Amino acid sequence: MHTAAAATDGPENCAEHAYDAGFRGDDLVEAVAIGMAESKCKTYFYDPEPADQGMWQIKVEKSDPWRNGKNGNLQAPAYNAIVTHRMSGGGTNWNAWTTYKNGTYHQYEAAALEAANDYFASRYSSDFNGNGMTDYALWRESDLMYNIQFDTGGEYVRDWGSPGEIPVAGDFNGNGHSDYVTYRPSDSTWHILFDSGGVYDREWGSPGDVPVAGDFNGNGRSDYATYRPSDGSWHILFDSGGAYEPDWRWGQPGDVPVAGDFNGNGNSDYALYRPSDGSWHVLLDSGGAYEPDWRFGSPDDVPVAGDFNGNGNADYALYTPADGSWHVMFDTGGVYEPEWRYGGPNYRPV
Repeated sequence: MHTAAAATDGPENCAEHAYDAGFRGDDLVEAVAIGMAESKCKTYFYDPEPADQGMWQIKVEKSDPWRNGKNGNLQAPAYNAIVTHRMSGGGTNWNAWTTYKNGTYHQYEAAALEAANDYFASRYSSDFNGNGMTDYALWRESDLMYNIQFDTGGEYVRDWGSPGEIPVAGDFNGNGHSDYVTYRPSDSTWHILFDSGGVYDREWGSPGDVPVAGDFNGNGRSDYATYRPSDGSWHILFDSGGAYEPDWRWGQPGDVPVAGDFNGNGNSDYALYRPSDGSWHVLLDSGGAYEPDWRFGSPDDVPVAGDFNGNGNADYALYTPADGSWHVMFDTGGVYEPEWRYGGPNYRPV
């Protein structure tokens, strides 16, 4: 049992209450409580003075780019809880979190960076180089080839799949890199070629289902999900075991399903693109729906959800098979439509 020093008011009192609330046998609750105590209940993860404030207590220069971009989302308590839990060895070792008054956590900077970057890198399906940003990925049935243009530049080609299969991408082993995945409708089998090597097959789905890969329980690994156009139902087989088949319906005939974290809480949301009018419809995993009144897309476009600017939230992206063009509307606003082309009529985006 960890104990906190006596406190009367202010940040020390907040930290004491956080410790008292945290150690009750629930790993995630402990992660949140310890993170609160370490930061003296401040929700930012870095502060240069004093050294023991900030969720991560990392002693770095203000100009360090790690404070910005995608890692800026570590300011959100949900992210801190998940990464903190990883840092604790899955809730088994809290040694790094027992000295909130003297700021010794900066000794763990390298491990914190690794854990945080691993978490963010694995959140989006088509991140094949593991840098936390979505790449432009395609699959061509004629030669069964994955064609990947990295967001940082450069291209990679890999063969995987069989005729009649549907390409999917997801991080099914949780190592921060997308794996090569195809779904076979004839027998509802998922075929995974891990980026690190090795093959795994798993059955999940029914005839007519559309495969969707996403992290619906927020554990850093992709789950097996299908969308059933006939009734708008969703069916999820968690990578950790167990299934979730909600009784609500989300979708109508003609909608195309995508999975992405549109509210930035670490879990995939249920999203649909409606080709008939270019509308997007997002059912948040936390409850509530987001159906923007703007339109983005044409009937022949294919939707892709991914984090193309690395800020931790999914963007709205489209691939146009006719000319191989890509169109990205950022969640923060603004549109990116690169002048280069990647793909063509016989390619399917992943």
